[in-house]
Amino acid sequence: MKFFRFWNVGLLLCAACCIISCEDGDDGDNGINNGGDGGSIFNPNNPSEFDEWDGSSSDISWYNGENTLFQLKSAAQFIGFAELVNSGTDFKDKTVTLEVNVKLNEELKFDADHNVTNANELRKWQPIGNSIHPFTGIFDGKNHEISGVYCVYDDNVSTSEPAGLFGLLKYGKQSTGRESAIKNLCVTGSFVKGYKAGAIVGEVQGDTYNVEVINCSNASVVKGAIAGGVIGYVNDNGQVENCANTGYIESNVEGKAGGVIGECNGYAEYCCNLGEVKGRYAGGIIGISDGRIAYCYNKGKIKVMEKAKDILCTLGGIIGEANGNTVITDCYSINDFEVFDDPQLAIYVGGICSYISVMFEKNFPTVKNCYTVMSCNNYKNEFVYANPILGSAEGNNSNIKWSNCFTKNDIELRYNSTYRNEIGYVFFIDGTFDDNSGLLTSVEDRTIINNAETLLEALNAASNGKWKIEASENNGYPIFVQ
Repeated sequence: MKFFRFWNVGLLLCAACCIISCEDGDDGDNGINNGGDGGSIFNPNNPSEFDEWDGSSSDISWYNGENTLFQLKSAAQFIGFAELVNSGTDFKDKTVTLEVNVKLNEELKFDADHNVTNANELRKWQPIGNSIHPFTGIFDGKNHEISGVYCVYDDNVSTSEPAGLFGLLKYGKQSTGRESAIKNLCVTGSFVKGYKAGAIVGEVQGDTYNVEVINCSNASVVKGAIAGGVIGYVNDNGQVENCANTGYIESNVEGKAGGVIGECNGYAEYCCNLGEVKGRYAGGIIGISDGRIAYCYNKGKIKVMEKAKDILCTLGGIIGEANGNTVITDCYSINDFEVFDDPQLAIYVGGICSYISVMFEKNFPTVKNCYTVMSCNNYKNEFVYANPILGSAEGNNSNIKWSNCFTKNDIELRYNSTYRNEIGYVFFIDGTFDDNSGLLTSVEDRTIINNAETLLEALNAASNGKWKIEASENNGYPIFVQ
């Protein structure tokens, strides 16, 4: 078994909480469809033993209202914690740590469409925190793993409670620390479905307080209207850092799917996706965004939803569809896109972002310092509009604030309808490279920053040296220093 390293150091501490196979094509029976390079996420300090819940035990003897730090040392205590939160116990200004791996169900079995086939043998999970009693404290998984989550809500009803191990993570209104967080946690071998669905947490509400999800990972199946491998929905001021997905993520026919986040109006950085993402609006990291994203990468396949109910479908290597406040900096995607021929659909494909949907007079998205190595099985079709950086935009493409973007050269893709306008002007790309040597060729009238000769030089010139090359990693293409 190979060991996969995120960037050069173990940034994803929680993602390293368990062994997650990333071997190409090794789906097994767990319903996980992994993409990207082979490898594993592994923490040698974390034991593989699980404390399996018996389906009835609940222990709250560890809790009292005076303490601010609590340790959960068994599956029964973890269940007791969930029951306390959902019955109204407020954990604001309190920290709960997990000291053991927990198994909530025996093995979940999946069919070829990633649906559970042994549901009648499983115990349904009620997420920790809901719209009435959200979780407002800090939960530290301490790099432990929770498996066997089987959480199913209606994915067609917008008023359904958020689905996931946690349901709703929200700021504590009177919190002195002004922080609510879930960190250092891994969910594996699970199935989550709902309107807002994420393996770790269904919804994050930041508002004016700092709410974070840090160092978390997913190796499970997530489906929903707003489906993300780690988080379903993130609103303003929600922050997501160092999170990873190797699971299978799918939206419903009208929905949004992201490898890490389904929909994000907050901030995401140092996240990655290796799993397959399928949806109407589908992105390797985020399905739909109106926030900021930096230092993220995708290596998972992105597929269009076959039964999409709208004429428009958008697939992006990093973000499926972006609104006017979106800022994308220092990201890369090395992935395949899979689309199909349907004259009733317009399918937009972008190596970084597929479609810019909302722009105002002084409010235009920003895309800078990114690169892609992409392929698309059907981009010559007249109903498929592909671009190595941005698939398309409402309004004038010249209003998009883009700079220092590069792609591996593809002569045929260069003449796709969204690569050039009606007079042949190339949008969104400053230069191309032919292989991992990164030797750059400028596109038309562009001047490459600092007259850089290679991709690495150009990326570092715009980011104060945030990129590097390790010959043994990423097939020799640039990766992040951190």
